Amino acid sequence: MFPCQYDHGGANWTPTNGDAYDLDSSANIGIAGIHCNIGTFTVAAGTTYVYGHNGTNYGMLKVFASSATVTGTINANTKGYSGGSAGSNGSGPGYGSGGSVHGGGGAYGGNGGNGSYGEIGGSAYGSLTQPNDMGSGGGGGSAGFTGGAGGGFVKINVSGTLTLNGTIVANGGDANGLCSGSFDAGGGGAGGGVYLSSGTFAGSGSITTNGGVGGCGANGGGAGGRIATYYTTKTYSGSTTAYTGYRGGA
Repeated sequence: MFPCQYDHGGANWTPTNGDAYDLDSSANIGIAGIHCNIGTFTVAAGTTYVYGHNGTNYGMLKVFASSATVTGTINANTKGYSGGSAGSNGSGPGYGSGGSVHGGGGAYGGNGGNGSYGEIGGSAYGSLTQPNDMGSGGGGGSAGFTGGAGGGFVKINVSGTLTLNGTIVANGGDANGLCSGSFDAGGGGAGGGVYLSSGTFAGSGSITTNGGVGGCGANGGGAGGRIATYYTTKTYSGSTTAYTGYRGGA
């Protein structure tokens, strides 16, 4: 049996600002962790954020329910492993290396791109068929230019129907840089992961785990993330994309 952090006791759950599971003290809804024994999981219009990784915890949302409807957006952009500070490596299993000028791109579903001055992008990791991790951060360049953070992770497992008419996004972050002169810049963060499993997969929404762009396009882009969908019946007609960032690796 999988571990369960938050047992909902068979009740329906629509995340709302300030509810018992909201980790964000601002006006945003921020949720994370493993939520099980849910009747119907509903993401209403608007944006529900995955609460960002803090170096030891969060950044991942796993939901186990009887059915699920996503009308709004589940946003895990840049909620994964952090990018490196100036000249420092990013974080995560596939971190991009930091450098004296540029930074290498973070990895996940593919390799991160190398920087223009030998800064190494990260190496791909994780399962192709059962993704279960976040994207890694890009390396930092010089002059205070940080790498982009990786995307977070979203898993929704339902026994009945999963209807996705909204969006699930877990993109890596773009790096910043000096876009003239020496072109000092950080590496892009890798896209995160999305894993959906259902009896029926319906809707016309979108799933995106793209890698972030290296700063000013002068260095390593972040790798694309991982997306897996499993179902008995599919009527879903939406899109799925996991592109590498500009100048990303394989």
